[in-house]
This record gives sequence, structure tokens and C-alpha cells, in this order.
Amino acid sequence: MSESEQLSLIVQWEGVCHLMFDLCHKMPKRVRFSFVHRLEGGTLDLLTKLYSARYQRHQTLVSTL
Repeated sequence: MSESEQLSLIVQWEGVCHLMFDLCHKMPKRVRFSFVHRLEGGTLDLLTKLYSARYQRHQTLVSTL
């Protein structure tokens, strides 16, 4: 699927995810296993929900976002 066919929100959030992962890899090791894990998990969780909402046939998942 080309970039023009995807929702612009998904494309923008993927950019945020890339920036977040680059930032998280530069953080000190003492916070990497607690704070960084939560940040990365949250960004990937939202990205998964956005893709699920995009390809869901019914609008039931959109209400949970």
C-alpha cells in the first residue's frame, strides 16, 4: 500500500515512533529497562490500535481509541 493510501495519522505516528525509538536508545541504562520499556510499549500499542482501526470492517474498535 502506498503512503498516499494510508491515513495521514498513521504516517505521522510512524514518524513519531521512529523518533521515540532513536531517543530511547540514547537514554542512560539506569532508566532504559523501566521508563524506556513503557515509552516504547505505549507507542507500539497505539500504532497497533491505529492499524487495527484502519483495517477493521466494523467501527467497534474506533470507539475504544
